[in-house]
Amino acid sequence: MTINSKVKSIIVLAVFATFIVPKNTLADEYKWLKASNYENIFVYTNFEQCTIAENQLTETIKGVLLRSRIQPSISKILTYQLTDENGKPRNEFLVHELTKNKKVFLYVVGGCHEQDSGYLYKFGINFAIIEEEYLHTLLHESPDYGVMGTNDIDGINKILRTQIENAVADYLSANMQKAN
Repeated sequence: MTINSKVKSIIVLAVFATFIVPKNTLADEYKWLKASNYENIFVYTNFEQCTIAENQLTETIKGVLLRSRIQPSISKILTYQLTDENGKPRNEFLVHELTKNKKVFLYVVGGCHEQDSGYLYKFGINFAIIEEEYLHTLLHESPDYGVMGTNDIDGINKILRTQIENAVADYLSANMQKAN
């Protein structure tokens, strides 16, 4: 084996270890994100502490999910679903839907406060389930997509988009992995 072929072998192994292994490891680590109907997801949002950008932030979440071919049901209320699977409006008691198979949903809470140089912001972004026995929302600490800092409204929106894209990538990775 020549030095050139050894170097090529090392590069191939490095690429494999860098790009292939972590993807499978991540999917295994977050296999609890698997959902029977993963193309539809409930998203709970609470931007009461960031009313200046509430609609823009909600539309950003919706846009990221739709571009990823995931149909979101977004609500500020955790107990009612506002649309059915065909997108037709209806009010439905949601706790049963989320508890029957411990269906994973996206939980996004954010706040922003005006300061001299822009806005101080903080987002809590986690996947969650509702524990049926106690009817409590259980947030998964890992993966955590929360972020905080200072920026203008457009910058805050871009940061939220990036964090939601990261969450969606992990969700899709877990759900699109072939069954073992």
